[in-house]
Amino acid sequence: VAGEIYFQGGMFGTNSIHLKANSILLFKESSMRGLGAGSSAVVEGTIGIYVQSDGTEQGLKNAEIIAGNFMHIIAPTIRIDGLAEIKDPNASLIVNAGQTLTVAGIIKSSGVIRMRAGVNLDNTLATLAGTLTLNDLNGGNILVEGIGKVTAVTELEILSGGSFELDADADVPTLATIKVPVVTTVPKTVQILTGFQQV
Repeated sequence: VAGEIYFQGGMFGTNSIHLKANSILLFKESSMRGLGAGSSAVVEGTIGIYVQSDGTEQGLKNAEIIAGNFMHIIAPTIRIDGLAEIKDPNASLIVNAGQTLTVAGIIKSSGVIRMRAGVNLDNTLATLAGTLTLNDLNGGNILVEGIGKVTAVTELEILSGGSFELDADADVPTLATIKVPVVTTVPKTVQILTGFQQV
């Protein structure tokens, strides 16, 4: 689409979904899903992508992008306040930002997550989905903030040609007991042998 996509509702595909526009906004309560095992989702924005939160900590009505085996999100500026998730074993979830990637929601993979900022978006999708190093990046910033959470079962890769900032809330569900050793000094008389006498 040569323009903007403002989406609210459901978008479902059995095998694959590929969405491309200048700007893409998934409003809260929106769901973009690859339904089958091995399904894929590719979301490309030439300007920006925003996955909206419902504004609550529970996030029950967050906008979501869900697929089975592969997901690729690409844009100069990306903000994920909702949910991006892949569910198949050994799945791969890749987020490539040309400039800024902000996560204040949840990115979750049963396999690998690769988050990168400063990528050259003129490269092909196949190149961007492949292995990149810091030498391939130019500037870029990654920020995980607020209730943002990134969870990968097998591997998490974060590459930024500029900065990476973790400013997320601490998640401490219960208090932990810390045992502190106590050292007590007790005076005691000890007999010391200082010599001997031949008999």
